[in-house]
Amino acid sequence: MVTDHHQLPAHFEPRCPTINPFRPDCPFPFQGLSGVGLAFYLAIAIRADLRESGYFRSKGEPDLRSYLDLVALGTVADIVPLLEENRILVKNGLSILRESQRPGIKELLRVSGINKDREITTYDIAFKLAPRLNAMGRLGSVTRAVQLLTTDNEKEAAEIANQMDSLNTQRQAIENRMLSEVRERITRSDDLEKQGTIVLSDPSWHRGVVGIVASKIVEEHYRPTLILEAEGELLRGSGRSIDGFDLYQALFDLSDLLKQFGGHGHAAGISIETKNLREFCKRFEELARKRIDPKDMVPKIEIDAQLGLESINPQLLRELEMLPPFGENNPQPVFWAGPLEVVFSKVVGNDHLKLRIKEKGITFDCIAFGKGAFHPLGGKSVDILFQVGTNTWQGIESIQLMIVDLKVNPSSDA
Repeated sequence: MVTDHHQLPAHFEPRCPTINPFRPDCPFPFQGLSGVGLAFYLAIAIRADLRESGYFRSKGEPDLRSYLDLVALGTVADIVPLLEENRILVKNGLSILRESQRPGIKELLRVSGINKDREITTYDIAFKLAPRLNAMGRLGSVTRAVQLLTTDNEKEAAEIANQMDSLNTQRQAIENRMLSEVRERITRSDDLEKQGTIVLSDPSWHRGVVGIVASKIVEEHYRPTLILEAEGELLRGSGRSIDGFDLYQALFDLSDLLKQFGGHGHAAGISIETKNLREFCKRFEELARKRIDPKDMVPKIEIDAQLGLESINPQLLRELEMLPPFGENNPQPVFWAGPLEVVFSKVVGNDHLKLRIKEKGITFDCIAFGKGAFHPLGGKSVDILFQVGTNTWQGIESIQLMIVDLKVNPSSDA
């Protein structure tokens, strides 16, 4: 039996029992399940069938809730929409993850620097746990990741987790090198502003990291991007796309040039013969020009509401805390405030900007990650897009605003 959650090719004919929510004959109402979510619902169905047959009369019935730690981990790591079934699974799975007795989960939390004394969030999974699990598959053997999550041996779990953490450090170094090379290639291109797509390849690039690099390039240039590694006469790689351009459909329309492809509207993998690359790039660009509105090639930040500083209080924070878990298609609310006076600014850590802003006598501390170039801002006027969170210092918790973007207003000297 095969379970799969990817888009299906036209005229798909299964050769064995196949469960996929994208099948036209599938009655399941939600198509956005991750691979692990699909497997979990299959387990629920099998349990129900065994229950009805009387299988559990002489033995205990398994409590599948104990597997929700794995379901939450896989669902967030797979970057599927955190809506409907996925949101329910992850919301319940996060608490199970925190209390998990699996040796592998415990060791993964340890090497990721996650303290189980606090709540575990989708951010922890997406940026700490998942990259380490994925590093094993990208640079080592994915079997070891499976062993980590299934072993009952604490010593084995610790060994695998430490190896995983080391591989993740190597993956970061490879990624940074590749990203630097891709950026340099793009900088040397005179046609980027005229192009609607980016397709780059190199025999020295690592296949396990091309998807991550493609994601970062899309964030920077907001164009459908394919990053490929060359192996003889075959190119393999990953693509990422933007809202308004279905990458899977585009690859389907160009499938006569491809050896293989698969994925989703926003992410896909391909293999293509070197001899077909030039024609592919030409037709891929033509599709993009036809299907992408130029307005879609400008990054957008959706604002949920304008919010004055006088409205930010513990009650608002409690209400916002009812909305997680946040993730794909269910982002943390973003607010707009301004004009605001900057009481002071300074750069902290690795190019992060720390501000204190003021409006109608009310002040709040803010942090803007990666925006140290805006310093100094003391005495100036700014508009900010921000999220509301908390900061704990010396045991005292206070409201802190996380700046998503900011604009310095003209003629803003105090």
